[in-house]
Amino acid sequence: MAVKTDSIAFPQEAHGRDAIASLLVSGFAQQYENVYTFCVGATPGDGQREFSCDWLVCMMERMTGAARVGYG
Repeated sequence: MAVKTDSIAFPQEAHGRDAIASLLVSGFAQQYENVYTFCVGATPGDGQREFSCDWLVCMMERMTGAARVGYG
């Protein structure tokens, strides 16, 4: 995932289903709430094994209530 903003941060790499789920679901949910992600691009075709798109995410920090916006 390429993050093009300094308002949110992700590790550079995560390998495997369990690591990705931990990063984007479990760990992320502990820090943020009201998360909305918008994928901008064409819908993947039937049987397509890879998908790439631009994205925008909006969320709030649980501890401070601060709004965060990221894109990539």
